[in-house]
Order: sequence, then C-alpha cells, then structure tokens
Amino acid sequence: MKTTRDLLEQAKDLPVTERAALVYALLETIDATESERHRRWAEEAESRLRAYRSGEIPTIDADDVAAKPIRSLDIDRLTNAEKLDLVEEIWDSIADADSLPMTDAQREELERRIADSLANPDDLISWDEVKASIVKQLLR
Repeated sequence: MKTTRDLLEQAKDLPVTERAALVYALLETIDATESERHRRWAEEAESRLRAYRSGEIPTIDADDVAAKPIRSLDIDRLTNAEKLDLVEEIWDSIADADSLPMTDAQREELERRIADSLANPDDLISWDEVKASIVKQLLR
C-alpha cells in the first residue's frame, strides 16, 4: 500500500494541469463528505446531550480536563474525521488575530483587502466559483 509520501512524490512528477486536477478531485472528496460529517456529528452531539440530561454520563470540570496529559484524552480512539474536527477547533482557538504576529506590511495589506471587499462586495468570488473556474481552465 502506498503512503501519502509515495503519492505526493508521484504527484510531483505530474504536469501542472494534472496536479491541479488532482487537487480539485481531492477537495471534491472533502466537500462531498463535509455535510455527512456534520450530520454525524450533530447526531452524536444530540446523543451525548440526551445521555447527559438523563444522568447516564457525568460532567467533568473543564479545569480537570485541561490538566490531563494529552495521551489520557484517548485521542487515538477518534475517527479521522473527529481528529480533523479537533485540529480545526484547536487551530481556531489559536488563530485569533491578536495572537498571530504580523508585520506592518502584512497588516496594511490585510486592511487594504478588507476595505476593498467592503467597498466592492460585488467583486467577491465564492469558493464554488473559484473551483469551477479552475476546472474550466483544466479542461481547455
């Protein structure tokens, strides 16, 4: 069985248009499973809430949870989708603008882009439009 590294090395040898098509195809697999993943998580959350309300599961103080070493959190029992959700939550918790160092030039560029998008909302392009444009270019 090929590893991700093997696949990456093979992909690097592809022409740029085929690499772009591969990226698009991979993104499509993520998009296709995104709603299913959210549906399953919503079901799990509802199940956990019912169990909590019925007294089937105890509550744990947040300070106690934060104090546990990471291995004791049983992260290895999570599915890949749950691990990705966890990584996303962790990233979101540290990705706040105040905690990320930015140069003055980066801050000015960001402020310029925000001002431009607010001044010209009709110029914004959705992610679906970007993907469709890429596919159209690849199929030429």
